[in-house]
Amino acid sequence: MTANRSGGRKPPVPTEAHRIMAKKDVKPFLLRLDPRVHAAVQRWAEEDLRSLNGQIEYLLRQALAKRGVKLTDEENPPAGGADADT
Repeated sequence: MTANRSGGRKPPVPTEAHRIMAKKDVKPFLLRLDPRVHAAVQRWAEEDLRSLNGQIEYLLRQALAKRGVKLTDEENPPAGGADADT
């Protein structure tokens, strides 16, 4: 942060990445983890220069892609996922 004329601090100018993240819809939820898993993912996040939340989302997206799950823009996808009609 930088000082302004009154001696107070003003926030840094947001970057394009900050603007994109601010527009992103997110669904908050509580996640219970084994403390050892939490610590390991936290360390991994720090190594990858991500937040813990960002690391968990990254891992979930990787797992979904590996299974061939495509994310939709629908607000409420059908229950049971893509295989619900079969």
